Amino acid sequence: MQTVKKKVILSTASDITGALQKVYFLREEDIEKPRTASTLPRLAELNDYVPIRNLGGNAGQKILVDLIRPFQNGVHFISAETRGLFGSVLNDFGPRFTCVDHAREQCLTGMIVSVEKDKEGLVTCLDESRHGLEDGNFVTFTEVQGMTDLNGCNPRKVIVKGPYTFAIGDTSDLGEYV
Repeated sequence: MQTVKKKVILSTASDITGALQKVYFLREEDIEKPRTASTLPRLAELNDYVPIRNLGGNAGQKILVDLIRPFQNGVHFISAETRGLFGSVLNDFGPRFTCVDHAREQCLTGMIVSVEKDKEGLVTCLDESRHGLEDGNFVTFTEVQGMTDLNGCNPRKVIVKGPYTFAIGDTSDLGEYV
């Protein structure tokens, strides 16, 4: 809001309108209004099935559990905040949500040579292609032939056996890998 006020003082009306056009949810009639009051109804118009609420508080105030508590009972919570070039997002999808990307890295992809049909489910990668996985990582598969039940399967937990091999658990009830 300070930026808009500063532009009102230092700039012409056309400069202010140009600045507002860069912010999708703000319009010229929103000058001098709190940003939340201006953007909340416009955000709510995007999807009638998602309730949008103002948690109150002041800009820069930390989001505490007490602010979120009314949204528990199976309701998912997402909070996003931007500060110029930087921003933050807080997600709470409940106790049954599992985050499988703790390191926030891009997903690895690789080619495999075989998957053993047994209790261990040993996967062997293409020669000279280290898999780069760690114990506890999860993997999924596409384009597997023969053992097609792996294609699009739920993520399987990895146990690293070597730089070119890892185990994914019981595959004895699946088809033969081709």
